[in-house]
Amino acid sequence: MALFRKKHFEELAQTEGKYCISIYVPTERHGENKESMVSFKNQIAEAENQLEDFGLKPREIEKYLDPVKALQSDTNLWRHLSDALIVFRSEGKFEYYTLPLEVKEFSLVSDRFYLLPLITVFNQNNSFFILSLSLNKNRLYEATQHEIWEIETEDILPGNIYDSVGHDVVQKALQMRGEQSGTGRADYPGKAQAMYHGRGEGKDDKQKEVFKYFEDLDRELNELLKGYEIPLIIAATENVFAHFREISNYKNVYPEYVAGNFDEEDAHLLHDILESYFEKVKNEKKEKYREAHGQTTTSLQDVVISADAGRIDTLFVEHGKHVWGNYKREEAKIDVHKEQKTIDTDLLDYSGRKTFETDGKVFIVDAENMPEEGSPVNAILRY
Repeated sequence: MALFRKKHFEELAQTEGKYCISIYVPTERHGENKESMVSFKNQIAEAENQLEDFGLKPREIEKYLDPVKALQSDTNLWRHLSDALIVFRSEGKFEYYTLPLEVKEFSLVSDRFYLLPLITVFNQNNSFFILSLSLNKNRLYEATQHEIWEIETEDILPGNIYDSVGHDVVQKALQMRGEQSGTGRADYPGKAQAMYHGRGEGKDDKQKEVFKYFEDLDRELNELLKGYEIPLIIAATENVFAHFREISNYKNVYPEYVAGNFDEEDAHLLHDILESYFEKVKNEKKEKYREAHGQTTTSLQDVVISADAGRIDTLFVEHGKHVWGNYKREEAKIDVHKEQKTIDTDLLDYSGRKTFETDGKVFIVDAENMPEEGSPVNAILRY
């Protein structure tokens, strides 16, 4: 599965126009997805109705929706789904994503794309990245408490130490060390671990080769995961973890690691081992909210104003909730409407977007998991 990167979000966030169409549909990773197809068709029809409400003529509506409708017959797409199908269409843009997100079916035509559910990709409350790391192989995964899937990293991350220092360099180093130790090449099957544990005159060279591999991996990993606040758990031997942790600049490396070599292990074994990690972080965000006594608010108006000013450190938003209305910046107030009007803004989407754009964290949680009940937003303020 390809990773949805922050630059993709930023490009969508910068898109504004009269008729920006956003469609969200929950999907299944396996099976025929017949229900999802029906939901997708229904949401296209809903978007068509909204375009009619804006006064567009049938031919104009076709121009916007024809590429969206074409996805209904894209068999390759429907065979390779994740948990959500998300489509964006405007006059100059047409993009769609299959992402591991829990969404409710929804469509909106507005002057900008509806992006709130996408923000949680970068700040998921119960997710980890997992890097299975050795000198011979590395694999990157994302996992929730219930599922794990591998992220496509081919041509992005160096796959092993050979990709960083070259196969010939490694083989020559192994040969020289074998000769220096008197063992000969027959005792060196070419595995990179031999480089890591050897001793003698070539020790400095060995360390340089290993560190170059880790530095290359860390640099590309930082670029790939830019914008994410999800912890990265390393699954590796003690020595490999210690050396990678020493050179890594990735700010969210989890302080504890999963010990072992997982080159040939199934991803689900890693997932089973990580069960205790998920339990440990389950309530950390709620505790942070409780500890921020005096710097929190549940007032939607305060949240909208504070988000606009870049004052929110952490924002909790109720999953699946919409609050329609308008924000009057000059008057520092909001108008909330019981029912959606054509020109309305989703004030929760606005708050989440502004918080994320000013480097705040945004978590979409079910109503019963909100730190304080009774409001669709809970915020920790910076000041």
